[in-house]
Order: sequence, then C-alpha cells, then structure tokens
Amino acid sequence: MGIPDAIWANVESVLANSPNELAALRRLRIADAARVDGAQLEAVRELLDTVSEKANPALRIAVLHHHLLPVSAKEEVKTFESLSNLGLVRQFLREQQISVVLHGHKHAEFTYMDYVSSYSGQSGNPWPVRVISGASGSGDDVLRDDICRLIEVDVDLNSLAVERVGAVLPGAALIAGPSQRLDFRMPRSAEMIQTDGCLLVEGRSVAAVYRQLLARLGGLSKETEHVICRILEAPEIEDIAALYPGLESSVSEGEDRTTSAVASVEEFGRIAAANL
Repeated sequence: MGIPDAIWANVESVLANSPNELAALRRLRIADAARVDGAQLEAVRELLDTVSEKANPALRIAVLHHHLLPVSAKEEVKTFESLSNLGLVRQFLREQQISVVLHGHKHAEFTYMDYVSSYSGQSGNPWPVRVISGASGSGDDVLRDDICRLIEVDVDLNSLAVERVGAVLPGAALIAGPSQRLDFRMPRSAEMIQTDGCLLVEGRSVAAVYRQLLARLGGLSKETEHVICRILEAPEIEDIAALYPGLESSVSEGEDRTTSAVASVEEFGRIAAANL
C-alpha cells in the first residue's frame, strides 16, 4: 500500500501489549492488496496529454492485471478481492476516454461493455468501455483451446475481431478458433444501432458519420433497407464536398473555395440522379 517500514514499526510499537491486534495487523501487511497509485495515474495522464488528437483521436487501450467487475458467477470470500481504489481507476478510465481494457487475474474468459458513470458529480452519459477478461494459461483451470488471443482492430468500424488460439503439441501448427466481433467506442466517433433491415448512425460531424457508415455497410452480407444518419453539428459546404473524391473542382484564380465546393456537390447530385 506504499506505507514506509518506519511507520509500520511505529504502529506495531503501539500494539506491543495487544498480541491479537498485532497479529491481525501483520496479516494485513502481507495481504495481496491491489492498488493503482495516484502518482501512476497522474504520470499516465501527463503522457496522454502530450499526444495531439484534435483531428483524429487515437484508440486508447488499457492493460491491467486486476479486473474491474466480476467476470463469473463464482462466489469468493476474500480480503481485497478488487482494487482497493477501484472507483478512482474507473473515474480515470472515463475521463481519459479509454475504449478497451484487457485484464486477467480471475482466470475466467469473459467480455462485456462497462458503462462508467462519473463519481465526481459530472453530468453526461456514462462512458462505454469494452472489457475483455483473459482465461487461464496454466494451472488446474487452464482452457487448452484458449491459451492466447489474436486481436485485430478496425478503427473505422469501431470493432475488434478476437480469435482464440489453443494449445498444441510441440511441432504442431497453431489452430485459431472462429473470430468473434466485439464493438467498442472511440472519442468523437459516431454511434451505431442496427436491427434487421435498419441502420442508425449518429455523430457530431459529417466525416465521423460517413466513415462509420461506409465501414459498416461494406461489412454487411445483405442489403439494408433503411439507413438513418443524424449529424449533431451542421456541416459547412466544404465539409460535404470533401466526402466525394474525384469531384473536387479546381479553384481558379479569384474563385471562392465555397463556390468550388458547391459545384462539386451539385456535380455529385447530377451523377446520382442519372443513375436512379
């Protein structure tokens, strides 16, 4: 817990005439108390602040040993079963907009979306964190078909493709199981809701919605009957024109860039109408 030996010695001297309490204190001192120090969180925050992400926010993945929430229905009676300052760690994940957390400790395979609300009274929606718990690679509870994972990240689609790799005999080829697709959320990315025959995409900008829309439609095996796009911030005409590569009109000397952008969008409209 970061308490210096000198302080422990002082506390033990106070309990010198209380053997039961002294024994309990010494048991507490050697307990496996998991904790992320505040100085560690501050150091990570400073590192993240050095990364410029104003235009294209990067995907942030945190790797921990201990879990955030239970990953099985197994009952445990144990001292310091979770991080002693778990609330502070969860607040950090929310404020730093960590999208994915990978952890172990419990030797149980599980994945879920953890919607983290603010503990400091801040308003706003909970921040969604995709959490993946790794199975055991050794011991009595080892899963031989899930020794390690291969994770492929698709930032445009906001999804992970996870393959489980099983144990094999020496010299044998590795065998990966079927791929499992898991969604996650990135800062300032569009949100998607999909049902049979309908896709809803909502985001702050045209570019964010358009990128997610192309990625999701490109991965569908059948046509979607209805597509609804909701853009929260009204775009400029130049933002719309930039979405149609190959149609940008060259800006001649003295011509306004907005006029050129309008011409690009009108040209796309004529092409689209001709193909209806």
